[in-house]
Amino acid sequence: MMTEPPPRTPPSEDAIERAPHLDVPPRPVRNVLLAFAVALLWPLLLGGIGWSFGWLSAQAPDEFILLFGGLSVIFLMPIAFLIPQQAELMMMILIPVLWFAVVALLPYLLRRKLWNRTRLFLMLLGISLFSLIQCLMGLFMIAVKNV
Repeated sequence: MMTEPPPRTPPSEDAIERAPHLDVPPRPVRNVLLAFAVALLWPLLLGGIGWSFGWLSAQAPDEFILLFGGLSVIFLMPIAFLIPQQAELMMMILIPVLWFAVVALLPYLLRRKLWNRTRLFLMLLGISLFSLIQCLMGLFMIAVKNV
C-alpha cells in the first residue's frame, strides 16, 4: 500500500539564504555577452592572420579599427566629405561606435523573441556573419592600401 508524501511546505527565508546558488546574469545580458564573444571572434582571428602575413602593422591603429568596420566605412564616407580636416578622427570614433551598437542592440531589441535556442542561434549566426563581412572588407582595404 502506497502512502502519500507529506505536503510540501515552502522553504523558510533562512534556508533560502543558506542554500548555495549561482549568480547568473539575466537572459538579455547573457545574450549580449554571447553576441560580443561571437562578433569578436572574426576580427581577432583574421587580424592575427593579417598580422602574420604582414598586412597589419602595429604602428597604424587605424588598420585595426578597419577590421571592426570595413563595410561601415563605405556608409560613413559622406561624413568624411563634409568634414575633411577631421575625417580620420571621425572614422576612428564612428566605426567602433557603430560596431558596438549593432552587436549590443540586436540582442537587446530581440530579447523577447530569443526564448528559443534556435532563434538565439540564428541571431548569433547573423551577428557572426555581420562581423565576418566587416572584417573581410576591412582586411581587403588594408591589403589593397599596402600594395
